[in-house]
Amino acid sequence: MNVYPAKQFFCLIALLMIDLSVSTSALADIDVFPEGDTEDVYEFDDYMLDEELKYPDWFKDAFGDLKESHNAALEAGKIGIIVYFGQKRCSYCEKFLKVNLQAPDVMNYIQKHFDVVPVDIWGIDDIVTMEGATFSEREYSVAEGTNFTPSLLFYDRDGHRALRLRGYYPPYKFRAALKYVVENFHQKESLRDYLSRADPAMVFDPDGLNEQDFFIAPPFNLDRSR
Repeated sequence: MNVYPAKQFFCLIALLMIDLSVSTSALADIDVFPEGDTEDVYEFDDYMLDEELKYPDWFKDAFGDLKESHNAALEAGKIGIIVYFGQKRCSYCEKFLKVNLQAPDVMNYIQKHFDVVPVDIWGIDDIVTMEGATFSEREYSVAEGTNFTPSLLFYDRDGHRALRLRGYYPPYKFRAALKYVVENFHQKESLRDYLSRADPAMVFDPDGLNEQDFFIAPPFNLDRSR
């Protein structure tokens, strides 16, 4: 039996552990995306990267204080911050950074509305939370239950936590979560209710299709001669 290192284990189960916490709703820690929506979990090679990941240039420094980061975002005309929890050699983090965040519509939408502050879940640097507590990056990740990567915490204009996401999912679903926070639906309803009610124009993955129940799974029989 193969034994995976702890870091690879965290990265492997990230896709299966999508956990969302809404600050104004009693419905916490629920899956809001359809059952079985693991997308390419069985196709994606969850290897540990040989080279360390680099954050996008537009990610912000944490200043060691998330309140300062939040204030800077508001001064820049943003509505809040997203705290990104990742690992330097996590393959799902790489996919999130190089696929999701390089989709032009997603990248532009985030940059317009949020500053993104990175946290290394194995880091030892101190960070002051929005609540004023001081932790190492590692302690903060564990305390927030975001030590599965990639994970995200969204803080709105008032400094309230609007949403917590754990795990990797495709760009169009990530964009739906962004819109949920930007348009203040987190103050009115759970993300599950929002998605079940809404029928937005989904953004397709590059070279892919939006999955729908009526799509037939392969293998395909295209022979119409009989």
